[in-house]
Amino acid sequence: MNQASPTIEEQLRAAITGMTRTERQLATHSSRNYPVAALGSISLRWHARPRWPTPTVVRLVQKLGFRGYPDFQSSVRSEVEDMPSSPLAKHDRAGQAGRPIPIF
Repeated sequence: MNQASPTIEEQLRAAITGMTRTERQLATHSSRNYPVAALGSISLRWHARPRWPTPTVVRLVQKLGFRGYPDFQSSVRSEVEDMPSSPLAKHDRAGQAGRPIPIF
């Protein structure tokens, strides 16, 4: 993954102002549950929620610049493969992203 390109989570946050209310709810859910929310099939992960019909999911990923859900999901998988796997690397990544680091 190219470090200069924004992550999908960052893309979701940046695009939120141009979204409908339902798309904002979906984007918020996706950001809070990233990447797990995007790894399943569109019908299992998204459409199961009645307020997020399949067309809404497709419009959202298209607003992010993807051709469709499979293209979006492929990018999510690439990001997951590039994510650090050790707890220390995750800690460093969270601190660099400007997020509060959870204290246990």
